[in-house]
Amino acid sequence: MFYEGQKMEQFLFLLSGSVSIDKFDRFGNKKYLYGIHSRQDDRDDFLLINDIGFEEIKTFGNASILEDSEILSIDAKKLLESAKRDVNFFQNLTKQIILKNQILSEIINRDIIFDAMAKLAYMLDKHLYRFNSTQRQEIAYQLNIQPETLSRILKKLKQDEIIKADDDGNVIIDDKARLQEIYKI
Repeated sequence: MFYEGQKMEQFLFLLSGSVSIDKFDRFGNKKYLYGIHSRQDDRDDFLLINDIGFEEIKTFGNASILEDSEILSIDAKKLLESAKRDVNFFQNLTKQIILKNQILSEIINRDIIFDAMAKLAYMLDKHLYRFNSTQRQEIAYQLNIQPETLSRILKKLKQDEIIKADDDGNVIIDDKARLQEIYKI
């Protein structure tokens, strides 16, 4: 959809589907930052894809569409002018900024604070639907862990009776309190 550092003259909102935001490190390795999904477990509103800037909008990372998606593109100047005139519209735009900050907080925890077990526990607790609907290889990539590590942690969580699998192989949380203890700081 766009590349890191690209100047944008519109705001992009995800109406349905999924988008991945990533960056490349100085060695050219692709690093997953976060995903934007139209079904954010219990949220069904549309989500801002690119960053908000009031002077100039430059993209923070690279955006790739992961599945069939609907994207709403709105001229940035017109959107900001509307926000100045309409308090409700401004509040909704502010909500999008807050959601972006929550995503950045998750990135900090995932990549700096959490170990592999805490990363997975957080994902299972907060994004179980996405975990169950995504291939394990992709989950390992998103958590920046090896697929083998993911398998070992899942096995341990099952042995500790924190999670179990249903007949389709989907994870079910057996003990939510113990799962949350793993990633609580």
